[in-house]
Amino acid sequence: MSRHADPEDARSRRVTRRLLFEVHWIRSEEVALRRLDGLDHIGLDFFKVAHAALLGDRLIRLVRVFEDSRRIASFWYLHSCRPSEVEALLRDTPMTLAGLRDLSARLKKVRNKTFVHIDKRGVFNPAAIYQDAAIKATQLEKGVEALWCVLNRLHGNLVGSTFQADEYTGDDIARLHAHHLSARRKK
Repeated sequence: MSRHADPEDARSRRVTRRLLFEVHWIRSEEVALRRLDGLDHIGLDFFKVAHAALLGDRLIRLVRVFEDSRRIASFWYLHSCRPSEVEALLRDTPMTLAGLRDLSARLKKVRNKTFVHIDKRGVFNPAAIYQDAAIKATQLEKGVEALWCVLNRLHGNLVGSTFQADEYTGDDIARLHAHHLSARRKK
């Protein structure tokens, strides 16, 4: 039987590819968020709206990737199917399995109390939920890069090639913002 005929391998290939799409967008959004950070805004302009939208989209994608349920095709599903392989691939990253579990648990707090559901006690201070989760930017970045590395290498092991995707540089943001400010000054 070829490796492509095994139904569990077929599902692992599909899940890995789907998660790579999510993590690719997370990485692209992180680039855009870094480029948008600190830009002057004119009231509620496109750049302010884009920044808020990217923050939310990045968070929901991370929530999807780390959802921990037997019914969900997530990173934890792949880990349960291929624990030795995933853990071996993770050793070459800046994150440990325990670190990813910790990040996943922190994201779950935000997911359950303010992002996907509005907790009736948390409604009085939504910022406290994020503070309680205490997700550090460096932890988030290391987690995303670890996911990208592990999933890409797993994709290579399962399919025979790395995931092909364009890398977003965010170079266009500064030009668009400068044009926006210039057009506003002319009014």
